[in-house]
Amino acid sequence: MKSFSLVSCLSLVLLAGCNSAPPEPEKPKYEFKAAATTQDIMESLIAHMAEDIWNSVRVEIDKDGVHDYQPQNKEEWQEVAYAARGLAEAGTLLMYEGRAEDYGDWAKYVRQMSEMSLEAAKAADDQDPDRLLTAGGNIYEVCTNCHTDYLERVEMKRTGGSAPEAPVTAPPGAEPAKGETK
Repeated sequence: MKSFSLVSCLSLVLLAGCNSAPPEPEKPKYEFKAAATTQDIMESLIAHMAEDIWNSVRVEIDKDGVHDYQPQNKEEWQEVAYAARGLAEAGTLLMYEGRAEDYGDWAKYVRQMSEMSLEAAKAADDQDPDRLLTAGGNIYEVCTNCHTDYLERVEMKRTGGSAPEAPVTAPPGAEPAKGETK
């Protein structure tokens, strides 16, 4: 009976040792941290990728009529999908410490931008211009809502003063405002 108990105890100890978790991997020696400002990320990455999505499927009307644009081959559709996935990933950069304005609405907008961007990527993968147009519109809406809530605050933090005034002149092709010259 004693030998059975001793064998049982040793077996339990061995089994317990087999169930232990492997040691934690060593923490990387390189510390990852933000190297660019929110403004840098917006201008260098987000704006360009969003423009690629928005310009990929569009309808333009001019004096010569209505012009429909969409990617024409597999490679062009793939480029739009890359831009959309890049835009989704850029959301991660907006959540780095020092860039995230808060973990409420800011995080909500970033998450929505990423989700809508993945919808755009899927539409591009499926070569579906209608879904891509809709997804691009949804991305635009999220960006506009975020800018309405945060642009002035982020700009003031960046410049240490007040936000810049809106441009005084109309964009190319637009009629000048009352009192403005061309």
